[in-house]
Amino acid sequence: MSECVPKSQEVSLHKLAELFRRSLVIAVKHSDPPTPKTTTTKASSMKPKGKQLKVKAEPPPKKRKKWKEEFSSSQSDSSPEVHSSSNDEEFDPPAPFVTRFLNTRAMKETFKSYMELLVSIALDPDTMQALEKSNDELLLPHMKKIDSMLNDNRKRLLLNLHLDQSFKNALERFPELTIITRDSKAKSGGSAVSKIKMNGKAYNKKTLRTSKTTIKSAQEFAVDPEKIQLYSLYHSLHHYKYHVYLICKDEISSVQKKNEDLGQEEIVQLCMKNVKWVEDLFEKFGELLNHVQQKCS
Repeated sequence: MSECVPKSQEVSLHKLAELFRRSLVIAVKHSDPPTPKTTTTKASSMKPKGKQLKVKAEPPPKKRKKWKEEFSSSQSDSSPEVHSSSNDEEFDPPAPFVTRFLNTRAMKETFKSYMELLVSIALDPDTMQALEKSNDELLLPHMKKIDSMLNDNRKRLLLNLHLDQSFKNALERFPELTIITRDSKAKSGGSAVSKIKMNGKAYNKKTLRTSKTTIKSAQEFAVDPEKIQLYSLYHSLHHYKYHVYLICKDEISSVQKKNEDLGQEEIVQLCMKNVKWVEDLFEKFGELLNHVQQKCS
């Protein structure tokens, strides 16, 4: 059959076959799948998104301290064992209730007003009566507060003392108290003998002025040595205002010596400017109440 085909047609058939073969090669190349591109962006976008934590805003300065205290308290509540084990060696016992109460700002202001009124009474005994007539609400409430605290503690002591009426009357009448302890004679084989001697002038409980009525010069009572401190505390509580009143008179004399021709109000202000003097008396007041609490607990 090939012998019957002309040469020109044979050449064209070869060309067509060659073109067909090339087209097949090109088609095969284009049919290969493209190599996938690996990008970190697509890979990360396919991962499940985790829940984002909201960052708590920084509190304003006034609330920052409160937030920190709440956070520290919640931490200690959630892990008490860790907190206690780490601070066992640094643990301080809590202060007595009376101490914590007296350390408040309100209590310090109350005592300061109490002292201011006592200085005024020391300068003018009629001050108390004038304030009561005018229903004063600036100083009188503070004095009543301190008086109430002293009276409440005095009643607590009475429950532990069971005082004889004559002895109780003497404790409340005489502003001065002396403890006398002496050994009995060795031949009798006795132990120490304790007595309480009371003397001093009577005074008016409201004006704090010395009373004109005369009382016995002194009285002595034999007492139980183990209760001497209780008797002394009771006496100190009952006569506290009078004793501080005498201290105020001494401070007034000291101020008047340094500053002559001063009015009553100016003297009161100068006395109250002696901050250390007021703070020392406040500290002793707290110690007195703490001693009562310890004895009655």
